[in-house]
Amino acid sequence: MRAIPSPDRMRSPAPTARRLRASRIPAVAPGGPTLRRWFGRSVGVALGVGMLGFLAWQAQAQGWFALRRVLVEAPFRQVPQEVLEQTIRRHGAPHLWQVDLDVLLEDLRSLDWVARVQVGRRWPDALLVRIWEYRPVARWGEVGLLDARGVRFQIESGEVDLPLLNGPEGSERRVLDTYRLFQSQLSAQGTGLRQLVVDHRGSWRATLEDGVELRLGPGNPQLAFNRFINKVLPLLRSELAAVAYVDMRYPNGFSIKPKERPDNGRAEG
Repeated sequence: MRAIPSPDRMRSPAPTARRLRASRIPAVAPGGPTLRRWFGRSVGVALGVGMLGFLAWQAQAQGWFALRRVLVEAPFRQVPQEVLEQTIRRHGAPHLWQVDLDVLLEDLRSLDWVARVQVGRRWPDALLVRIWEYRPVARWGEVGLLDARGVRFQIESGEVDLPLLNGPEGSERRVLDTYRLFQSQLSAQGTGLRQLVVDHRGSWRATLEDGVELRLGPGNPQLAFNRFINKVLPLLRSELAAVAYVDMRYPNGFSIKPKERPDNGRAEG
């Protein structure tokens, strides 16, 4: 026989009660530290803006930083002094901090012959303007000019008595360097170069000071030009005034076209 346990022994033991500790959560009162910090910063900004406004008002009322001097550094070779003064005067203001430097800079850059401009304030009372002018060494095409670096620029009015150069877009520096080389060689021969042009096909043509045209052909113009200097010019020096052009495009020779005269033909060399 199996013994049956008593009801008391069949009951499951009561679970052990767990003690729960209530965590304390700090109460956040309205208007806590975050709000106070934000409010403090806002007040600080407002006070700062107000102080700046007050100082600006005082500066205007008391004449602080009044514009009393304009200091101009410029060579005045091409840009007339009166034109520069009129342009600066249009941007005058009672106080130095009221001058719009960006607008003044653009107006000065738009003047003929101006290559570079700097404007600035020299506290407490002076406006500083520096001007660099273009120095042309040759004409380019119909309306352009070249400076010594081969930079092309344009002026709205006026004529310049300089050699004429021309070529495709982007060839300015190469044409100018070639002109300088040819000019140095011709100067040693007692003459000079009036014009140097390269067309879109790469064919070169030069004109001497006495009007003689040199047809140098495509490729490296120096080869044909050296042949002219060393072989042709000594032969024609006394007769250049009667020559219309010299064609140096032949690999082993040249041809000469005299100026139009009833009794002259074409000579071959």
